[in-house]
Amino acid sequence: MSENSGPGPADLDSILWMYHSHTDEARDTYSGLFGGILIYPASSEMLSPDSADQEVVAFFSVINEAKSLFAQDNIEE
Repeated sequence: MSENSGPGPADLDSILWMYHSHTDEARDTYSGLFGGILIYPASSEMLSPDSADQEVVAFFSVINEAKSLFAQDNIEE
């Protein structure tokens, strides 16, 4: 990552990058391969931001578990 990956001068203490697979995007997402990554400045030694008492990442999506990589395993269990 570069210095441009983190928060800029107009941003809060952190920014959010969304992780998801690029191998089989729909099927991998249905399998749970997604999530939020909070990015702080490289120079930061803080464990939590100054501008908030907590950070929450919410991801809203329609997930078809029948198309998950683990669907057959789940059926068998």
